[in-house]
Amino acid sequence: MQKLQYGMSMLRKLSILGVLVSISALSFNVSPVSAHNTFSESSPSEGQQLTTAPTEWSIVFEKPVPLNSASGAVTNGDGTRTTLSMPRHGVTENVIIFDLPAGLSGEISTRWRLVGVDGHVISGRVKFSIQQAAQPQSSSEVPAFIPPVAPEGDEQGTPEEVRTALRFINFAAIVLLGGLLFVEIFIAAGALFTQRGKLTALLSAVSLAIIPIAQFFTFTSDINFEEKGLIAAAGDAIGLTAGGMHLLRAISGLLLALIVLSIFRSRRLEKPQLVVIGATGVMYLVSLAYVGHSRSQALPWLGIPTDVLHTTSISVWLGGLITIVFVVLPKVDPEQGLRAFSRFSYIAKRAVAIIVITGSIQTLRLHGNPLSLFANSHGLLLLLKIALVGFMLWLAYGNEQIVQRFHYSQSGSVTQSRDRLRRASITELLIGLIVILVTAVLVNVTPN
Repeated sequence: MQKLQYGMSMLRKLSILGVLVSISALSFNVSPVSAHNTFSESSPSEGQQLTTAPTEWSIVFEKPVPLNSASGAVTNGDGTRTTLSMPRHGVTENVIIFDLPAGLSGEISTRWRLVGVDGHVISGRVKFSIQQAAQPQSSSEVPAFIPPVAPEGDEQGTPEEVRTALRFINFAAIVLLGGLLFVEIFIAAGALFTQRGKLTALLSAVSLAIIPIAQFFTFTSDINFEEKGLIAAAGDAIGLTAGGMHLLRAISGLLLALIVLSIFRSRRLEKPQLVVIGATGVMYLVSLAYVGHSRSQALPWLGIPTDVLHTTSISVWLGGLITIVFVVLPKVDPEQGLRAFSRFSYIAKRAVAIIVITGSIQTLRLHGNPLSLFANSHGLLLLLKIALVGFMLWLAYGNEQIVQRFHYSQSGSVTQSRDRLRRASITELLIGLIVILVTAVLVNVTPN
């Protein structure tokens, strides 16, 4: 019990650290643009018919636009596509102006694209026509051949399936490594140094370092990579909130991987290493929250620390359960396994309470009126996530009943109780993986 009380004390300290780091991060001077800016108007406007070719294309948005987050392209009437140079601001920072190439005529299609602070790509098209006066044509002239216009793609860059897969792996790695360290420190010392524990820790730590690098280059490719090239686009990416936070997260992940390697070299987990892991882990979670809806939507001062607490608690519950089922139970006798599960349940119940509270706060931040959950894709996905978590809680309650019957009645075979607990926990974990997948999808869906 003393070890569990120490665990709860440590979790409280890490929670306070997460809140302080989150508030400190908000004090930095970052790009003021919202993740989901809104198109207002364009000149030339949609469907406008012109008699002379314009030299500029002006776009007005609801919120300020950092120039290095914007890109554009124009497709001429003959199908020729031109990537536009970096825009300049108009009378306000809500207005951006692109210079158009000479020789535009016929049906013109322009495309704009912004990259928000959370890395989301927001884009749109404006189509207009240029009908210049016809020139007298000699009867001996042969009409010029106009090549067919190829259909325009959405030019979204990296497929959304790849982006979702990267986020899923990132979330899974956080949950696995966090849960494993939690069990090692507070529940079953030695779990980290088993064969499965080592493999899980190494794969998770490496993923935490590699995935942010991949996301950084994905973000870089969204910033007009064709026009600027890798180095210039990477420089612009670092200058934006999302790019800088991807890079900070990659550095934090690399540091976590190095700490994990040092632990395995020394074959023990010491207090100084725990302090560094805790501080680095909080920095990793804050930078992750900074490129999501916790930063880009309402009340970021509340959203970021709430997100850190939410993710930490999920790691304790879901990651801890994975470690108990697949690392601890196979290595101990049935009675020891049930006692370890009992110790885990003591803290897990409190972690679940934090998940419910922080999840409710985030839902109110993103949607305000609970009825709006039924009105858009983000709300429906969030309702699905809530339903899945509710099902997991029901399964967790059944697991706790198994443990209580073992403690109070000692009825039935200990081995049978352990096996029933394992089967029910695996079902709970499968639902948990679906929850992580839904979370990965939710990140790229705009709350309306």
